[in-house]
Amino acid sequence: MRRRSGLGDIVDEIKKGEDHTDHLETEIVEFCTQLSRQATSPGVAREVAAGFDMANDIERMGDHCFNIILLAQRSYDNKYVYSRSSRRELSAMMSAVEEFITLAVKALGPQEKTVISEAKVLESKINVARDQARKVHAKLMQSGELDVRPGLVYIDMMTNFEKLGDYCYNVAEMVSRHMQRRM
Repeated sequence: MRRRSGLGDIVDEIKKGEDHTDHLETEIVEFCTQLSRQATSPGVAREVAAGFDMANDIERMGDHCFNIILLAQRSYDNKYVYSRSSRRELSAMMSAVEEFITLAVKALGPQEKTVISEAKVLESKINVARDQARKVHAKLMQSGELDVRPGLVYIDMMTNFEKLGDYCYNVAEMVSRHMQRRM
C-alpha cells in the first residue's frame, strides 16, 4: 500500500466536496428549470431565477475552495516558505471567510432579521485584506525578499478567499432581497 504524502488526503476530501457541490447545482438547476416551466407569476419567476443564481454561487464557492487547496498543495510540494506576517494575514483572511460562510448559512435559515449589514462589513474587511496582501507581496517580490512563484501563489490564495467572500455576500444579499419582498 502506497502512503500519500503532503496534503493528498485533504485534497481528495475537498475534491469530493467540490464534486458534491457540482452535483447539487445540477439538481437545483434541474428543479428550478422544471419549476420555471410551471411558473404562473412574475414573483415565482423571480424566485426561480434567484434559485439559479444561488446554486451557481454555491457551486463556485466549491470551485474556489478546491483552488485554495491546490495552491496550498503547490506551496507544500515546492516547499514555499512564507513570513510570519504573511501566515498571520492568511490566517486572518481564512477566519474572516469562515465567519462569512457561517453568516451565509445563517442567512439561509429561519431568521427574524436580515444579515446584509453584517455581510457588508465582512465583504469590506475581506476586500481590504486582499488588497493589502497584494500590495505587500508585490513589494516583497519587487525587492527580491520573496521569490515570484511563492508570491504569486500567495496572492492567488488571497484572491480565491476574497472570491469566496463575494459569493457569501451574494447569498446574503439574495436572501435579504427575498425577505424584503415578503415584508
